[in-house]
Amino acid sequence: MSACLTFNIPKDWSLVPLKAISEYKVSPVDKIKKDDEVDVLLCNYTDVYKNTYITSDIEFMEGSATKEEIQQYKIQYGDILITKDSEDWQDIGIPAMVKENFENVICGYHLAIIRPHRQRIHPKFLYYCFEDKNLRLQIELAATGVTRFGIPKLAIGSYKIPLPSLSHQNKIVDYLDAELSKIDKLITQKNQLLNLLEEKKKAIISRAVTRGIHPNVKLKNSGIDWLGEVPEHWRIIKLKYLVNKIDKRDNNEDVSFKVAVENIQSFTGQLTGLENFDYSGGVSLFKKDDVIFNKLRPYLAKVYLATQGGGVYGELLILRANKGVLPKFIFYSLINKDFIDVVDSSTTGTKMPRASWEDFIQHIFIPISSRHEQEEIVAYLDFNINRINKIIKRLTNSIQLLIEKRTILISSVLNGKTPL
Repeated sequence: MSACLTFNIPKDWSLVPLKAISEYKVSPVDKIKKDDEVDVLLCNYTDVYKNTYITSDIEFMEGSATKEEIQQYKIQYGDILITKDSEDWQDIGIPAMVKENFENVICGYHLAIIRPHRQRIHPKFLYYCFEDKNLRLQIELAATGVTRFGIPKLAIGSYKIPLPSLSHQNKIVDYLDAELSKIDKLITQKNQLLNLLEEKKKAIISRAVTRGIHPNVKLKNSGIDWLGEVPEHWRIIKLKYLVNKIDKRDNNEDVSFKVAVENIQSFTGQLTGLENFDYSGGVSLFKKDDVIFNKLRPYLAKVYLATQGGGVYGELLILRANKGVLPKFIFYSLINKDFIDVVDSSTTGTKMPRASWEDFIQHIFIPISSRHEQEEIVAYLDFNINRINKIIKRLTNSIQLLIEKRTILISSVLNGKTPL
């Protein structure tokens, strides 16, 4: 597994396989609860993937296991759990450390449980050895599969660990804990600010498309719960009278610009991943300035204002603004969080909830102003959303730099390049 990798470590360190310093197992315990088994709580893939530490604060899934499985896969303080399978090979080998002793929590399917020999390796040091992206390349190179990737058990046992003395491991753990906590605190603060900015964008859009941009405007009761008060001079019209739903199909594959729901970012109206487009077959045709609205899982708020003509796949509505209605005003009205919530409240289906244009969406009332005021509102929103997006971009870039700094620091320390 490590034949393609070079390990540069201090002369007084050892390079040892994981199997020499730990016990490790691959869990077979799935999510299916069986009547003839013992009730347990399952620590699942997402519990590990999303958390640094496994603690009792996590709401574990209820499941079942045999007595033998409970004996084999019950997690305890100091265990390291890693993701074993994923649709993305970069998500394999992601670690989490168990910080408590549990009586009834079992390591679930798609995970491996590693129990370090503490006389040889500090559990948190082992955790950092899986946090190190350079070391984790061993697992990525050993992963098998085409559409879903997994690590063979043998590859886990062969994972090479750079091993200094226990006393030096303690120094490394203390140093990384202190330095990374500073970086992680900054990342958390910046992410909180990002969330606030995203909420601010939603609030600006909601207010502008339902109350306008003039603070002293006289208001009237709309008579519609989700709208509340709207400007006195605005009309309230059903969506079907503001747009036409377009159902023009093209069963050929010569449409050069194609969009699927996966390509539309939530709440931004931006497209992503077009270079990886691999859909084929017929599409519904749209023109420049048509509004594309996703009725499948509408809470995702996937709305797109077309900048050119093309075709869409899947359950995307194509809506064309009528005369006197500004297409971008319709876009902002449909991406409005309050409108999205109304549409989402009408969905049917559990796994793939969808809303109906015929039965519900077309009948939603939309507040609408004059064309001139629509233009004012769109200009106001374009300016303010673009301004916030620039701040978001700077924040996102700074977070990425901190993440890179974090990665470099871990690798440098675990290679013995940072003197302690």
